[in-house]
Amino acid sequence: MRIDRRRRDFLLGRFAARRALSAWLQDPADWPLNLGDWTTSKVLEIRAASDGAPEALLDSEKIPATLSISHRAGRALCAVAGPEIALGADLERIEPRSQGFLGDFFTQAELDLVCNGKPDNRDLIANLIWSAKECAAKGLRLGLRLETRLLSVELLDGVPLHGWRPFKVRTAQCLFWGYWTPISDMVLAIAANAELATPEGLSP
Repeated sequence: MRIDRRRRDFLLGRFAARRALSAWLQDPADWPLNLGDWTTSKVLEIRAASDGAPEALLDSEKIPATLSISHRAGRALCAVAGPEIALGADLERIEPRSQGFLGDFFTQAELDLVCNGKPDNRDLIANLIWSAKECAAKGLRLGLRLETRLLSVELLDGVPLHGWRPFKVRTAQCLFWGYWTPISDMVLAIAANAELATPEGLSP
């Protein structure tokens, strides 16, 4: 990567993935991944699968977990779930989106959500919808190769000042359940093809 900022964000995403996996895989006898006190010669690797989605390996053996990584503007996020779950996570800065962007990527119902919202919340709602679409696209392991107007986002339970709120993303293949929350000047979203409990941060 020639651009230093992108290289730093990429490495930060990999670091977040290592920390999340270290906390999620709790059995040190089988998975000695306590990265705070690395006492094993085993090698933990986060790499891209053939479709571009991240996967984790320990000494070249695939770890039975699904992970999704996002990084933006010096921050990184990694969500981890069991191998049977289709999972996506996304981190977006809350910033203005042009009408051209919204028209290219949003459904009419989503455009109405942005336009009919309170003026102070429009940038938040626009970036939340985009983040929810990214989550579903990652969960389907298609990324932005997927036509985003085929993903329909439904916001539930209002726009919070803090805390987690649910959303849904309907696709031709399945329904994704998700949660989102604003964090400072960013929005964080996580979605899966199964009903989720409220997300919890993992302690390393």
